[in-house]
Amino acid sequence: MKSLPLVLLVAGLLIAMNIQAQDPFSLRKSFGSKNDKADPASFTFNKPKDADASWAADAAFGYNLLRKAPQIITLDPYIEFHKNTLIKKKQDSREVGLSLQWQTTTFRMGSPIWSPVFIVAEKYNEDRAKGNNSMRGNVYFTADFKGQHFGFFSFIVPNQIVTAGDAFDFQYTPYVGVEHENRTKAESDSASGHIYRYLLRINPQISLFPTNNSMAGRIVLGVDYQYRRDFSKSVKEMAYNGHEYFTAGIKYVFIKSTDKRKFAAVGLDFVNGEDPTTNFKQQSYYAISLKVKM
Repeated sequence: MKSLPLVLLVAGLLIAMNIQAQDPFSLRKSFGSKNDKADPASFTFNKPKDADASWAADAAFGYNLLRKAPQIITLDPYIEFHKNTLIKKKQDSREVGLSLQWQTTTFRMGSPIWSPVFIVAEKYNEDRAKGNNSMRGNVYFTADFKGQHFGFFSFIVPNQIVTAGDAFDFQYTPYVGVEHENRTKAESDSASGHIYRYLLRINPQISLFPTNNSMAGRIVLGVDYQYRRDFSKSVKEMAYNGHEYFTAGIKYVFIKSTDKRKFAAVGLDFVNGEDPTTNFKQQSYYAISLKVKM
């Protein structure tokens, strides 16, 4: 299983020899989501009058090696940075890796037409807060559906925008997948070893006032629920197998590009659970932050 992400990445590299792409740079929170659904990078700073300053940053910067306009496949070497001193258990995680997103052959299933989408990555992670370094990989799967859907069924079709009149647009992205982690350096013997996990994730989003020219795409509500379960591991310090992570937030977009792929926003978020981008540290907090996606 450890070789599967590498096999798919090699396939992406072979395709990259014959494809070129536009606008290769990207800025987001992480490379663990579908490109068009990826959360923006976020930055928070707090300076109380009678205490030290604290801050949080979640950002990933990538460069797409496939520089041709079709977005069926992208291949990004990237660096990722997550640090949070707003909470009691400080977080400081750095990562460098290679991420492939591949939308494969289109299938017809009756009326709907759909395409499998794979998100694959291999990366090196350094947890400076705990002193653990690891090699990690993942293979995630979701699907793009196209075509007309009516009634309740339209709300359960993944990755398709459903409009509820003038009130809101709704869409959601589900993911299933597997992950592996092999710790190359650990603070103790009990923290060393390997871990294999299953992933189930759902990411719904609502955009308010879609037919209003001045407000369309400005106010967005989102939820992200992730559940992981270890099915094989030798890391002794992790006695439990289940890992849950939940975020809910609202953002106001004050600057956006004409294609809506790039934007700057201010947002309020609630975060609770074990954040995979900060090595599954338990956390619970509210934050107001500047958000940027490019």
